[in-house]
Amino acid sequence: VYGMVAFSLSVSGAIGSALIGASYDNYGSYDAALIIIAVAVVLAGFVYLLLGRYPKPELSELKH
Repeated sequence: VYGMVAFSLSVSGAIGSALIGASYDNYGSYDAALIIIAVAVVLAGFVYLLLGRYPKPELSELKH
């Protein structure tokens, strides 16, 4: 799981940088890209809250 997360962060960092640069080239400022990023972060936070609590293991599962 850790490898998949690290890979996703690496790829999104590379692609995100290129997209932010393209946004600057098209609009002359970073404002549009930063607004989109801010909205995405807020939406990700709400989705994270929908996950619920992590389930507690049963006592019988802990003994094995």
